[in-house]
Amino acid sequence: MTLRAKLVAVASLIAALLASSGRSASTVPLYTFQTLDVPGAITTNANGINNAGQIVGTYFANDMYHGFLLDGGNYTSLDVPGAIRAYAQGINDAAQIVGSYEDAQFRNHGFLATAVPEPSSLTLFGVGVLGFVGYGWLRRGKRGSFLFHEAGSRRPENRCTLPAP
Repeated sequence: MTLRAKLVAVASLIAALLASSGRSASTVPLYTFQTLDVPGAITTNANGINNAGQIVGTYFANDMYHGFLLDGGNYTSLDVPGAIRAYAQGINDAAQIVGSYEDAQFRNHGFLATAVPEPSSLTLFGVGVLGFVGYGWLRRGKRGSFLFHEAGSRRPENRCTLPAP
């Protein structure tokens, strides 16, 4: 048997073993792909995702690189103050974002971005608290104190006034 015949026999044996191993095309994982493009960007690169499905990455627009956060279909730019380039590279399950940026002196730095509460939420809460305080103050100014009536009575002599704390 020649060397060529031996190689053909070995290759045929390997092919037969692989074919009988039970692996079919259906065991290969299938994926669906979703294109991610920051609106107005020339390029978009996704770099990280957390268990909540929030995605971070980098895009190029207006002659500059920017970081981005994609959360629930909404893109948010992540630009570090004073940076000429920013790259968002990872996000954890607490929504903390890590990345790097380049300053005006072309020095590279790392960053950790942590979400802060929206001022509008704090403002709404503060307005609500002030509303309750103001309402109580107005009532107190008109009658001298907060008043509680006995059940079924509306007469002034049946009012009880609580002492100040």
